Amino acid sequence: MLKSTPASFEEFVKKHTPQIRSFINYQNSKSSTKIDPDDFIQDIFQKFLLEGTLAKHDPKIASFKTYLDRILYNFYISMVIRVTEKEKFYVDFKEPHNEAKKTFIETSIAPELNNEEDIALVIQLIDRVPKMQERLLLKLKLFIPSIVFSQEECSIMAGNAKIPEGQLLGEIVKKYKQKPGESPGLRNEDITKYLPYKAGSISTLFKRLVRIHILEQYVILKGSK
Repeated sequence: MLKSTPASFEEFVKKHTPQIRSFINYQNSKSSTKIDPDDFIQDIFQKFLLEGTLAKHDPKIASFKTYLDRILYNFYISMVIRVTEKEKFYVDFKEPHNEAKKTFIETSIAPELNNEEDIALVIQLIDRVPKMQERLLLKLKLFIPSIVFSQEECSIMAGNAKIPEGQLLGEIVKKYKQKPGESPGLRNEDITKYLPYKAGSISTLFKRLVRIHILEQYVILKGSK
């Protein structure tokens, strides 16, 4: 165990539970979200325990406080996207007849993307896109529950939209809710509020980005296994 982390997981839980509860209460108040504090605390500790998150901290890169704050914020964003107003909205890839999944697979990526391992690979490929603006376009057009927005990405989009950063996530979540027959993700017109693109050019650019950064890389990585 790193010296900058607690000597035991039990000690960590006892020491940081008040801090984490304070964090989620503050975020709920700031962004008008309704994430249950007890659920958040339980889930984040489970993440720490199962993924060995504490042992991954490198004090040469960031202080433990900065490292922990970043994890909490990203996890909070993930929960906000999945749960808003006590209503879950997500693409359930385990349900074979889910129309949102069918639309996502057939029109956006490829028909063979039908299991959690493949979806996880797509998320990794999106995170590797070097240009933030293009990476954000993919994230906004492809709604996948495990995708999260970094604090820097949220700041950029909030700045473009000229809205307080605290309002951004709630606004995006509401726009993710598609009408029957629509693909999950934001409409082109909505995306222009957060990114400096013209609505008429987004579909073409999106298809090109999917081909270059996802489809081609996906085939290469899958073929190497």
